Amino acid sequence: MKTAIFEYGKQSLANWIAENQDCEKMVLVGKVRCNLWDDNFKEKVSENVSQIRREINIGWDSFDLLFGFDLIAKDFHPAEFDVKDMHLLDCDGEINDEDIPYDATEKQPSSILKMLVNKKYGTRFLYQNGILTSEDGQVLIHYQNVKGTTTIPGTINTIGRLALAGIDKPEFEVVLPDGFVSIEEQAFNMSDGLVAINFPSSLRFIGKYAFCGTNLSEVSLPDKIEEIPAFCFQYVPIEKLHLPDNLKYIRYGAFVGFYCNELNIPEGTKEVEAWSISGICDKVYFPKSTIEIAYDFYFEEMIDDPEEDKPYVEVHPDNPVYFSKDGILYSRATGKEVLGRAGRPEKEQ
Repeated sequence: MKTAIFEYGKQSLANWIAENQDCEKMVLVGKVRCNLWDDNFKEKVSENVSQIRREINIGWDSFDLLFGFDLIAKDFHPAEFDVKDMHLLDCDGEINDEDIPYDATEKQPSSILKMLVNKKYGTRFLYQNGILTSEDGQVLIHYQNVKGTTTIPGTINTIGRLALAGIDKPEFEVVLPDGFVSIEEQAFNMSDGLVAINFPSSLRFIGKYAFCGTNLSEVSLPDKIEEIPAFCFQYVPIEKLHLPDNLKYIRYGAFVGFYCNELNIPEGTKEVEAWSISGICDKVYFPKSTIEIAYDFYFEEMIDDPEEDKPYVEVHPDNPVYFSKDGILYSRATGKEVLGRAGRPEKEQ
């Protein structure tokens, strides 16, 4: 196997590519400098980009030619230049959650950014047949030319952070293989082209913002999922929802913009946080196990009226913390109403 090493500053990337058309392995050494966002998107997240620039040391005379224009995602031709192994060395700095705003993927992020935010899976990556993965082939980092029905290979068990984020229409569906275990945070964030995905019974974890801004109409979560994280399905037009039997937590903003006639929270669920099911939900049933219910779980302060949009509530009669009467939720300890303005903590009134 021919190995080609490109060291920043020793020769132009264009000449190096021309001299190594037949290489099978590419090693990037030196300081990794890159344009993380495309030109049209820089201004929108300028504050975040400036912070990342300080950490990553962006420069146009560097790997921008390869990653800034995102040849892997758009113009890369494996037949002409087949890179099967990429190794990032000496990456400057780390990228934290707050460096990437939740809506920062309204356009596809560059492949170098996807690699950087998935460094916990290693710094070596494989690129074959339009698919960029971790070195062991188990974590999807980037999928080229997503369209129609996209079937994820059976060797992959995790969708990495941002891996399929920011993909616009035309509409597409994703088929996950049996044995799939994890969908990392922001995996499909702001991909409004996503209209359907299956959730294998083996799936154990879904991260924050994973499906925020997608167009899923049906979500059936498998029983191994114990937590629906913050903003996971924010602004997703779900018409049919199945919650997992082993669910324990519905986190902040999990289903913002959710509309349904009736929702049954499964037995075993312990906590329902603020804004977690905000939108219009006519009737909600809480089981015996739910011991923490946020007074504003069903509305978003800036959008909804906490009194007009209040759902009809039923609670299991053996619930130790709450009870319901005529559709109103009460605290057993105080006998007072829990939801809306009546339940708002005094310090917030």
